[in-house]
Amino acid sequence: MEEKAKKHHMKAKDKRLEEERMTLRKQMTLEQSERQRIEDLKDAEKREAEEELYRNMSKLNVEESVIGGCKDRPAMTTYESQQESTQDSSPSKTKLSVQKEDETCTVENTARPQEGVTFFGSDCKGDNSSNNNEDMFNILHFSDKKMTPAPRLIKKMTFDHTPRLFRTPIRESTAQQENTFIAKNRPYLRTNNLLNSDALDISESDAVWLKGKGDEFYKKGDFWSAINAYSSSLESDQGMVQAISNRAASYLQIGEISRCISDCKDALMMHEEIKTQFSDKESKRKFRMKLFMRMATASCYIREFDEALEHLKEAHQLSANDQLIHSYIKRVKNLKQASILKKKGDLALAEGDLEGALVTYNKSVSLDSSSVSAISNRAACHLASGRNEDCILDCTHALKIILKHQQLPQSPETPSVEFRTILPVDSENRKKWSVTIYCRRAAAKGHIKDFDGGINDLKMAINSLDKDNFEAIKTLQEDIKILEREMKDSKSDELAQL
Repeated sequence: MEEKAKKHHMKAKDKRLEEERMTLRKQMTLEQSERQRIEDLKDAEKREAEEELYRNMSKLNVEESVIGGCKDRPAMTTYESQQESTQDSSPSKTKLSVQKEDETCTVENTARPQEGVTFFGSDCKGDNSSNNNEDMFNILHFSDKKMTPAPRLIKKMTFDHTPRLFRTPIRESTAQQENTFIAKNRPYLRTNNLLNSDALDISESDAVWLKGKGDEFYKKGDFWSAINAYSSSLESDQGMVQAISNRAASYLQIGEISRCISDCKDALMMHEEIKTQFSDKESKRKFRMKLFMRMATASCYIREFDEALEHLKEAHQLSANDQLIHSYIKRVKNLKQASILKKKGDLALAEGDLEGALVTYNKSVSLDSSSVSAISNRAACHLASGRNEDCILDCTHALKIILKHQQLPQSPETPSVEFRTILPVDSENRKKWSVTIYCRRAAAKGHIKDFDGGINDLKMAINSLDKDNFEAIKTLQEDIKILEREMKDSKSDELAQL
């Protein structure tokens, strides 16, 4: 069945890709035809404008030549052009007239009217004879060259665009995936010139502006975009120590613990930059203390409590009289002890000692009430022991803790002081926790015949999964069908008893 499902999935994927390629080809064809239509319109307009210009220039030259040739008396010049088509295809005639009172000078020409006209040696004697045109114009020359305007000036223009790796139309935007990909692979992309620094305008190359843009993304909860903005700021100015600190805060929010700690350590090593960018000793002290607190928080997320205590001790040296740091140290020690008890409970559960595991989990939760993993495993003990109501209560409590810590942070400048073992919102393990808890609560509800509640929990579990996790989604959908059949059978039994 799994092999068949995989084949079906691959066929569907190939079909979807082929449809996307066909759609893209059609779109490109439409765009090409539209561009060609616009080019044809431009060419037609250009030809029409040029022909009009040639006609006007020819007309102007003829008028100026005729008027200039009649020196003895002023004349009124009229220009008429007419084309006559004959059976022997005779060329069109152009008629020029110079009028004064009752005297008229006329010249007929077989040249095309759009060609340039030049007169040489013209002399108008005022003779009324219409057959003696040679007395008025000694020589009549028509230039064979068309009069053309001067060539246009050529100017080179460049258009700068923000670099994008995924060139998709806006309706198929993959901005989130793109930001994630760039944030994870930025050093390699820059090395291979995939991110073109020449295509950045001043707003995208100013370190302070980019750092502020990263702060805006952070406040909105768009941490991957914030990371990209901070990274761009550091590419423009490697000494922007606050950008490194805020990028560490962004990494912390998405569960990139090692990168968070690495950025914090790099920032602490930038002694000269800290001296330059912070005006007084107090602000320098607070900045360093914030970095140590952030590393302690990150270490708690991955249950490295000894390292967290070391970071807190460093922060304590910067502020020996700060009572809050004493409370933080006590809190982390409790977390460490709770983690030890939780591991013992897991061992007892694996060995089938449900009661022993339950006692150990209770002790762990008493030290760390926000330990979702300990509460969830205690729910598993209740479920295995048949205490379905207690299982439902623990699962509900664990889900409330997860939802409680999904609020967006106010600012990357604010240090995280809530030391806990619950993972960040966007981390993969946190999603797995949610799915596991929903499934356990659905099983418990199924045992007490709350089928509607169980089906709803399984749907919530599906919504918590990534859309491309087809196997897990298919398994949960089958579990929903099982609960639906059980609900139907239960209703049938109730009706039979009546």
